[in-house]
Amino acid sequence: MKKFLIAYLILFAYTTLLAEEEIPKVYNEYQTDLYYINGVDTSRPIAEKQRELLARLIQNSLYNGSEKEMKKHIPIVKLLYNESVNQVMDVLESVSQKLDDFFIPPITKQIAILSIIEILIDEGSTALTQTQHDIDLNKQIEAYKESIRFGHKVLTVNYSQGNLFAYEGYNALDSWMQPYFEAVSIASPMFNSITPNTERISWENDAVAFISFNYDLIPNSVTRIYWEALFDRDENTTLTSKPSGSYIYKSQLYDLYPQDANSDDQQYKPQESLFSHFTINSHCVLYYLGGYFRDIMTGDEIYNPYTKRLMYDSTAKDKILNAIQTQLERLNQLDSQWIYDTNSTNHTVRLKHKFDDSIVIDEDVYPFNPTSTPKSQQTPKLWASVTPITAKIDLPVPHLLLYI
Repeated sequence: MKKFLIAYLILFAYTTLLAEEEIPKVYNEYQTDLYYINGVDTSRPIAEKQRELLARLIQNSLYNGSEKEMKKHIPIVKLLYNESVNQVMDVLESVSQKLDDFFIPPITKQIAILSIIEILIDEGSTALTQTQHDIDLNKQIEAYKESIRFGHKVLTVNYSQGNLFAYEGYNALDSWMQPYFEAVSIASPMFNSITPNTERISWENDAVAFISFNYDLIPNSVTRIYWEALFDRDENTTLTSKPSGSYIYKSQLYDLYPQDANSDDQQYKPQESLFSHFTINSHCVLYYLGGYFRDIMTGDEIYNPYTKRLMYDSTAKDKILNAIQTQLERLNQLDSQWIYDTNSTNHTVRLKHKFDDSIVIDEDVYPFNPTSTPKSQQTPKLWASVTPITAKIDLPVPHLLLYI
């Protein structure tokens, strides 16, 4: 009997845990589901870490560190994973997305280069990535539709290639769903925006943003430099004073290296040029999210050769968080998806979806407010017996809270 009881308790605990992992589907027009889409050559564990960092930044910056308060407005921060095949195939997939949808402006040289790549893609490379691309995209579209059908808004935060996926996903939505979808673009490889209101953030020296003719660029305090000889040296002379590092803060270009050609120790001075200015390392998502400047290929943090310290710039992170807050406020101002359909018995009402007759709340709702605050200060609520729904209804009293 004891063994049976123990087995029963283990089975009960196991099934309970499984049930708790499921995200309840709750109608709530005051909530926004936030989705993060990663860039190329990113494993799922790394992409999940990026999502966790983004969620933590939002919670700490916009909701004073309160997870409970954040979930009132953003119930989920979910990864919509862009599967990585390998680095080469991921890049070719991105190029294919750009070519198919004409994201690039008609500049002859760039089109010529990309046309060569397109020929290579057409010879078979696309077939290796297209199937996985379609799988990823369809999952993302279904996630957006599911959120919007439950009255939630959708906000995507997209890094690098994730912007291309978000653009495709947005354009695949029904026209009535598109106003309930907004985006924040980080280091976008697109010239176009995902939505008309997309907030875009890219470093001014991000090489990917530069070759994509991105705009709305923001200054980056970390720059790449080259070393210019101050005077001619014999080829056999050992140039001991040239630092090995090539990344510094812009403010150090002249402040920390005075131009004194007579100094025996000074054989080089740092210079910033057009070609050295743009760097793929500025494309790193962790640096965009407030982390230290690092080598995007190896992940190693890069030290400043003068201070021997790591470098960072919080400008992009702050703009990303401000953009998220702006988009949340914009989405929350949208009208309800629901209207009153008919009155029923016992003072209850039936709701009707404005745009899609297949979306049905198959229960009547009735007014009730359990609070003890004066009626003039109350938010009217409608309650019934089953699942909570919070909806903005077009009535004399705006922003009606509904429960069914």
